[in-house]
Amino acid sequence: MLERYLDQKVEIVANDGTAFSGQLLSGRNGEVILRADDGQVTVISQTNIRDVRFPALPDGLITRPTLRWLLQTATAGKQQVELTYLTGGMTWTADYTILLDKANTKLDLNGWSRCRIPAARVQDAQVKLVAGDVNRIVETQLEEKSTMTLPTGTPQNGAANVEQRQFFEYQLYEIQRHVTVADNETKTG
Repeated sequence: MLERYLDQKVEIVANDGTAFSGQLLSGRNGEVILRADDGQVTVISQTNIRDVRFPALPDGLITRPTLRWLLQTATAGKQQVELTYLTGGMTWTADYTILLDKANTKLDLNGWSRCRIPAARVQDAQVKLVAGDVNRIVETQLEEKSTMTLPTGTPQNGAANVEQRQFFEYQLYEIQRHVTVADNETKTG
């Protein structure tokens, strides 16, 4: 919000109740810098701020994670669209259980994936997990994905729930059912 209000008038209330008002010059590096109507410049540590008051919400402010797309088609009207994209910030791990029979001659290996998606709700999504050191160059950073493996196999009911296949030098595990994960929920399956 501070970045959206640069050069505009805001009000700041400090922890001790002192009120400041002025043009917002900066809101970075743990400080808020204001220029009052008389030209005086005040620097306030963000740790000392109780309230920041803005005159209104800025136009185009999106308050929750949102994807916005602008599509151009050769045909006017409603279109059926399938969207596939890579995203960062999601994590997954694999957990395993081994059940050994009484004769110590056979074992049953089950694997579970545990997915966590911070600050987003995913509904009825097709999930594919990638094992290996996946590196994508993103504008200013290099993202690293978890290095995990997930066993394949047939669950007790006979229907395969994870399909494994080679994807370049990685292993790709596609969950065969659609998954819904609530905001900040950890989903195990």
